[in-house]
Parts: sequence; C-alpha cells; structure tokens
Amino acid sequence: GVGVSGSLDPGAIGPRTGLHERVVTLDIANKLKILLESAGARVIMTHTYSTALSLAGRAEIANQNRADIFVSIHANSTNNRNTAGHTTYYYAPASDPVLGSQRYNRMRLASLVQQGMVQVAGRANLGIKESNYAVLRETRVPSILVETAYLSNPEEELLLGQDSFRQKLAEGIFRGIVAYFN
Repeated sequence: GVGVSGSLDPGAIGPRTGLHERVVTLDIANKLKILLESAGARVIMTHTYSTALSLAGRAEIANQNRADIFVSIHANSTNNRNTAGHTTYYYAPASDPVLGSQRYNRMRLASLVQQGMVQVAGRANLGIKESNYAVLRETRVPSILVETAYLSNPEEELLLGQDSFRQKLAEGIFRGIVAYFN
C-alpha cells in the first residue's frame, strides 16, 4: 500500500491567482491515486478536505496500515519569487535505528521520484535534500516529501493552476514510485 498525503492547512497561497496549496496538492494526490490504483497498488489517502489530522497522525496511518511507502505532496513557497523547480525530501539519520536502516531506500525513493517529476513536468531539478520534517521523522516506512513546484514563482503559480501540469506532476511521481518497486 502507498500512503499519500496532501497539505493540512491552506498552506501557501499564490500571490497572482490566490491559488491555495491544499487545492493543488489534493488534486495531484487524487491524480496519483488513480495512476497507482490502475497499476494495482492499494492507496491510503491520509488527507482529504474532511480530515484534519496532524502530521504525526498522518504518519501513524501509514505505520498502522504497514504501508510500503509514504508520499507527502506539497507546493513550495519562498520570499524569492525567482526560485523555481522540483525538490524531494527524505530523512534518515544514522542515530535513529529504524530510519537509519532505511537510508538507502528513503534516498532511492526520493531520487527516483525527483527524476520522474523532472522528466515529465520539466521544471528545474533542485535535487533531493535531507530534512527533519515531521511526516518523514514519524513514518516508520520509507517516506518522502515532494515539493512539486513554487506557488511563489509567477510562472509556476500559473502552471500549478493548470490541470494538465498537475497531471504531469502526478505522472512524474508515479513513474518514480514504479521505478522504486521494480
């Protein structure tokens, strides 16, 4: 099974169009769910509009359901409007026996999903990064946090508002997940 998560609060809001991160990320997550299910995966959505789970609560769903992987989907934002591109985060400190033992798998999942997004959606490759985010720290299964694109960047804000671009992001993430399991 694959745990898929969108964003809890409205999150970032695009300055030009007023586009909410949660609208974007939930749509990408739903598109990804369709792709995964069509490939035979069992998908557990840990966030929909009707749920207000904490980040740790979402991680717990993945843990309780013994998900194979956990994917958290976001749209990035920064004060620098020129910053643009795809980034994928993982977390696997050696000091944590569970997470540390998953270091290779966590890095590999992040790397393959990042490659997939860059190939299909075509924005700048900002690489994979290690960061101590709650959903990555609290999941006991290989997990990643995907920053699809920047709502704070004028060009990417408009792209994130397009159904076709969100579909490309979902397909890129899907491609990386498939590669991970093959």
